[in-house]
Amino acid sequence: MGPLAVGRLATLTVSHEVFLNRRSKAHHRLREASFMNSLDWLISCRLLSVVKQEYQWVFEFDDSSSLRVECLWRLLENGRIRLTSEDDGQQFGLPAPVLAAYEKSRRIVGSCVSSVALREGTLDLELRFQTSHVLQVVPTTAGYEAWNARHGDCLYVATGGGELAIFRGVRGENDPYTAQHQDHDGTVYPQSNRWPHRLNAE
Repeated sequence: MGPLAVGRLATLTVSHEVFLNRRSKAHHRLREASFMNSLDWLISCRLLSVVKQEYQWVFEFDDSSSLRVECLWRLLENGRIRLTSEDDGQQFGLPAPVLAAYEKSRRIVGSCVSSVALREGTLDLELRFQTSHVLQVVPTTAGYEAWNARHGDCLYVATGGGELAIFRGVRGENDPYTAQHQDHDGTVYPQSNRWPHRLNAE
């Protein structure tokens, strides 16, 4: 093989590597955009109620969607922490203990979500309301589910370790075991092949 042919081969090899690198970056950007938009359906949803259950906080929206939180949340007002899930039942020298569900309800129930932000890797979730209040949901465990959101027959679950699992075809309330799991690249897995490590499965 002559010098000219070798040079052309080297050029083709470099060009192919550049193409693969650009395609990989484009695919990453596409996956990242898909991830960031996963919960955009919450935008314009009106919050109807906030209820504290034994181990979780339930936020119900007007289109039958819901957000269930089992980790730390905090409510920002004018850019400052106004209330957190850990304040519930605390007295702080006040005449009566803090009722976090009531305090939160009177501030944001009836308001619509104006923007949603989801942090990849940690699954910190931020909902900004038209009242300018900001609800921040902060996962605090690497093993248990932190929160889940239900919209139609889709269930979005913040799993331990920071993976967002999406289940489609959910029949009952929060019933991922009858559905399929779909990764952000569109790959679908039967639920029976997912989450063998799930610590809080019943």
